[in-house]
Amino acid sequence: MRNVISGKKGSPYSDAIMANGFLFVAGQGPIDEAGRSRTDLSLEEQIRLTMKNLESVLKKGACSLGQVVQCRVYLDDIANFERMNAVYSEYFGESPPVRTTVEAALSDGIAVEIDCVAVCER
Repeated sequence: MRNVISGKKGSPYSDAIMANGFLFVAGQGPIDEAGRSRTDLSLEEQIRLTMKNLESVLKKGACSLGQVVQCRVYLDDIANFERMNAVYSEYFGESPPVRTTVEAALSDGIAVEIDCVAVCER
């Protein structure tokens, strides 16, 4: 059983899908409410905006960051790992989810994209 949580009109993917108690959240980036990629922001600001967007999608699925069990972080430059890690750690407490971080060519010139899986049994 799967349930589409939200999707972007005209996009060939969903923002999130609930299946068997898991919420699978598609990669979120530093996109503002008007739909603009915020490449003008510092890396730290891009990560914070990305996390805000991730939290927003989780909330639509009746979940929270505290229920996230896995994250994947994509950086445009792996040399920024420590800077990313410093900001990322602000969002997860003593028991952070498992995480993979890789360097990737990202669309629209953004510096970061993060996806996640949360356990959100209802």
